Amino acid sequence: MKIASCTLACLVGFQMLDRLQALGLVQRGPSWYQLSRAARRAQALSDPERLAIAYVLGAHGEATVSDLVEVSAMMQGTAGSQSRVSHHLAVLRREKLVRAKPDQFDARARRYRLTQRGRSLAEAILNLDRSGSERLDLHRRPGYKSRHH
Repeated sequence: MKIASCTLACLVGFQMLDRLQALGLVQRGPSWYQLSRAARRAQALSDPERLAIAYVLGAHGEATVSDLVEVSAMMQGTAGSQSRVSHHLAVLRREKLVRAKPDQFDARARRYRLTQRGRSLAEAILNLDRSGSERLDLHRRPGYKSRHH
């Protein structure tokens, strides 16, 4: 396998390494397929509404589409859209970041929750810790000055 010298420089952070060391990095590292999957999962959370959905599911454990439509409407200050939230959930499900189960009280509804992969990725993006000490205030609008700060 031939690797261009600029690729080697990129792999090692622009520090020159022995060619055999760089080849070892390539052989031990993730495959192109694994990198592509990881990029698609990260891209799934690149939309602010999908990221907000992940945040709400992470903070509350699980929610129905109706719950998420209501929260989305409150956050955006507009009327919520069930079709838009359903579309975002489909994107998150396709990348295995959320999973659904039937609601025990309403046979027509499904309850959504983050998968472990979804939780880990959302926490990494939002820089959250499990104790909630650094949680984002989703109810605070841009430009809003709290009386408590």
